[in-house]
Amino acid sequence: MSVATIPPLSHASVSVRPAKKLFSPREAAEMLGISTRSLWTLTNCGKIASVRVGKLVKYSEADVDAFIAENRS
Repeated sequence: MSVATIPPLSHASVSVRPAKKLFSPREAAEMLGISTRSLWTLTNCGKIASVRVGKLVKYSEADVDAFIAENRS
């Protein structure tokens, strides 16, 4: 009976994806410099995208950045 050997993983063959951060409404509001109530209003109007995780509402870093970019004066 022979035992198969597994070649070691090289770092070149492993791809690492950057972590995608989801923020709570409080964190997202702080990033935007607004109240959580204002953030809910923007969310309900469809002006900023949100992600539902079960009962929780989260905001992705990309969506917060997109909102900022779209609303620059």
